[in-house]
Amino acid sequence: MNIEKLNKYQGVVDLHTHTVASSHAYSTIYEYINMAADKGVKLIGCSDHGTELSDGAFHKWHFLNLKCVPSYCEGVIILKGIEANIREDGSTDCNDSFLDVLDYVMAGFHAPVCCGNNDVQRNTKLLKKVICSGTVDIISHPANCRYPIDIEEIVKDSLKHNVALEINSSAYSRTGENNENMAVDLIRCAKSYNAPLIIGSDAHICYGLAEFELACRLFEKAECPLSYALNDSPKKLLEFLISRNHSKLDDLLQYCG
Repeated sequence: MNIEKLNKYQGVVDLHTHTVASSHAYSTIYEYINMAADKGVKLIGCSDHGTELSDGAFHKWHFLNLKCVPSYCEGVIILKGIEANIREDGSTDCNDSFLDVLDYVMAGFHAPVCCGNNDVQRNTKLLKKVICSGTVDIISHPANCRYPIDIEEIVKDSLKHNVALEINSSAYSRTGENNENMAVDLIRCAKSYNAPLIIGSDAHICYGLAEFELACRLFEKAECPLSYALNDSPKKLLEFLISRNHSKLDDLLQYCG
């Protein structure tokens, strides 16, 4: 199912959502599943914050016990993920023990764990280390003016290591025009290198699930079709993750229609 055949601003795949486990979000996994069924969203992911985001994170057992969450329910594919925090040394707080349970790993800069810094060389070096680690599938909101980066260098590494870069449809609206300009540059650069992009709502309540209005505008400014993103279909997204050695997701392809 093509994203452009749905509501103009709504996607069919959304991997960036936060539940009550993130403490500053307001919906349960069950509420996200029901909202997805109501909206016609075919695949969702739960990506609560890693354990080092001080007051904004949950205990490690939240991630270790995600195995009890069904992978298919109410006509919706549910993937178990994490939005890990990038540390000052370029590692993340995604515990190795989580990897056997999780279907995907996102990682991004968050100020309580890694302070914002205008040093482009420093930020680029940290992000490159995360991309090269082999354990992170998606970089969340890399176009962040509080962490300026060398966009071309990051795009080239994301292509080399098959790591998707997220165009966040929420964070930019909180920090203004500079982030939007960075996001447009990132989209253009990724498309020119054929590097993987994904759109995420960064929803903190179920009503924001798969609401991609801002991302749609950014793709339009970048003169890039929405179909370029991995959100174009559940099959496209799953095949990307399978190509990153998440072979256990093979069984979910049967639900892609």
